[in-house]
Amino acid sequence: NSTGNLQDYWDVIEKYDHLQGGFIWDWVDQGLVKKNEKGEQYWAYGGDYGTDDVPSDQNFCLNGLVNPDRTPHPGLYEVKKVYQYIGIQPEDLENGKVRITNKFDFVNTDDFNFNWTVMAENNTVAQGTLSDINILPGESKVVTIPIPKVLNKPGMEYFLNFSVTTTTEKSLVPKGYEIASEQIKLPFFKEKVKTELSTLPSLKLKENEKSLVITGENFQISFNRTTGNLKSYQFNGIELIGKSPEPNFWRAPTDNDLGFKMQERSGVWKNAGKNRLLKNFTVKETYSNQVTVMVDYDLHDVESKQQVKYIVLGNGDVIISNIFTPGKKGLPDMPRFGMRMNLPKEFNQVKWFGRGPFENYLDRKTAAFVGLYEKSVDELYFSYISPQENGNRTDTRWIAFANQDGVGLLVTGMPLLSWSALPYTMEDLTQESRGTRHTFDLHKKDFVSVNIDYKQMGVGGDNSWGARPHEKYRMKSQEYSYTFRLSPFLKDENPVEKSKIFYILK
Repeated sequence: NSTGNLQDYWDVIEKYDHLQGGFIWDWVDQGLVKKNEKGEQYWAYGGDYGTDDVPSDQNFCLNGLVNPDRTPHPGLYEVKKVYQYIGIQPEDLENGKVRITNKFDFVNTDDFNFNWTVMAENNTVAQGTLSDINILPGESKVVTIPIPKVLNKPGMEYFLNFSVTTTTEKSLVPKGYEIASEQIKLPFFKEKVKTELSTLPSLKLKENEKSLVITGENFQISFNRTTGNLKSYQFNGIELIGKSPEPNFWRAPTDNDLGFKMQERSGVWKNAGKNRLLKNFTVKETYSNQVTVMVDYDLHDVESKQQVKYIVLGNGDVIISNIFTPGKKGLPDMPRFGMRMNLPKEFNQVKWFGRGPFENYLDRKTAAFVGLYEKSVDELYFSYISPQENGNRTDTRWIAFANQDGVGLLVTGMPLLSWSALPYTMEDLTQESRGTRHTFDLHKKDFVSVNIDYKQMGVGGDNSWGARPHEKYRMKSQEYSYTFRLSPFLKDENPVEKSKIFYILK
């Protein structure tokens, strides 16, 4: 899981005519088919042959852009996007003007169709094709897209997407093949409609030394007062969570992480969330339809503090805010800042509005356009030959987890989230050293393992034997905070519309 910061390299390479670079080594993962003692087929690599005393670089040769069977890695989409020879940048979006640059050395652009679409989440607002765009190699031209003037639905974001395709068939390249793409966010946005809390039903509280139970018209939420955990979240009699959301600062190391010894450099963060100690648990009935639960933790592993605030509303929504405050100076980089939890295995159908459809990271998301996507939990996972961190999606506005009946849990970022939902846990994907686990070591869990994060550090890509992610993609030890909202929904409720609700809290 690599290919980070490639766009940054290319920005510099394109800035200077004499500069070359971005040569990726290798094209393909170099693994061989083998069967284990159970007859299960897998891709083998260094260390899988000969006796234990045979020298080996473990999985070092698994450093390609495709699997041995040529299945593309998610990073390959980033390479195609970064390497493309057509550039499209905003010029005057208020008037629909964009600049198209021909980066080819010998090819004119009149052999391509410039297909454009104005999107409002999953709805096509307008579309068209610019043909016969005649731009000589190395030159650029400003063109006008007839963008509709009335783009003002509250809470709606609008994007201008381009797909540049071939008009004729040529050697190795079929007609209609996409050679370039681009997404530009349009500057038309109207604030979400604010909802007064007075419209929500009242809540009932029941508490003792060990628990707090908050009950509404069709839901019940329980907290464990001795741990501070949100231990149960029932809606219409259906349990929405399998394991409580808890602070998390770690990720399963990638090959690059193992290369720069992340597990040693940043090891204090691995169990910082798990080893937290409850300091305070306070309850405030702000209004008859709003209860605030404040949970303060001491993070002894890193000598720091974390506050988790839950605001339970009369309709069953829960707004969760996290604030991390470093205490100890000189703490190493934080791999991730977020929360992890488990959902019942039935909630395995996922929709999200954010970057996708393939996995993407802080330093590898140029090719992942913002859109409305849908996948199963199994499809969100990419089977790297050597298990490691994977399946992340960034810049996400909301995620909806649903069962087969259409009932589910909506997670809305306030404003943006990074997240993953996998059939394996972080522990399943963790290797203490390179190449010590294989795909046959993984066994799907009977729950969905979910991370809801502020962000995690980039995956890096300079090399896999010591280079860390670039500094701007690392997470220094400093104060971090983020907020998201949990909302149960029924089959006939639209998560898209539900995500646009904005409550006026007091």
